[in-house]
Amino acid sequence: MVRSREAVAEAKFHLAEVLYNRFMAARMPRYTGGSTRRAFDTWVTRTLGPYVQNRQRTLDEASARYQELMRWDSPNWKIAAAARLADMYFQFAQTIRTAPVAPDIQRNDELLDAYNVERDNRTQPFINNATTGFQLCIQTATREHWFNEWSQLCERNLNTIDRLRFPLADEIRVEPNQVYSRASNSRPIYQLSTSAEGEEEGGGNPGAEASDSSAQGAQQ
Repeated sequence: MVRSREAVAEAKFHLAEVLYNRFMAARMPRYTGGSTRRAFDTWVTRTLGPYVQNRQRTLDEASARYQELMRWDSPNWKIAAAARLADMYFQFAQTIRTAPVAPDIQRNDELLDAYNVERDNRTQPFINNATTGFQLCIQTATREHWFNEWSQLCERNLNTIDRLRFPLADEIRVEPNQVYSRASNSRPIYQLSTSAEGEEEGGGNPGAEASDSSAQGAQQ
């Protein structure tokens, strides 16, 4: 039963991967039109807007498949589905944010400011969804006591989104600042000498002399 359930969950995940690969293959459309604000607004309305809406429809379709798998009784694939869905939102936002800026826009400060504002407004909702999804992924891994490469992916991407809010586990570990010292240069003792031998060698032990005196007093 367990093996069958795992096999079905894996199959569902790979079926959803078809949408993921298709989604990741699409690239942001290049800007064309010129260095005027009117041309830029036209490109936003006729090209950028429809592109984002199309990607959102694909995300909605993928979300239904991955969320179905997240309800499946399989810790590994449940975490993998949560990570994959959140990563789709994150990668889409990154595609827009890291896309090269067209020369026509770079030459016009007004267009460059408008482009930056439009880019941030378009991508922030996807970053928010990705953040929520990555947190859900880690919460699921914690609840299931199941940590793997998918939960690590969620941790890394959260750290990329906000390093202060989501530090990596390695970054919050306390570094050791107390070191135990030992007499590493002291000579090893292979044989205990008597007090008489110690006196002959000029290296008498005051503690040993005191102990011998006490012993003689006890005998008397």
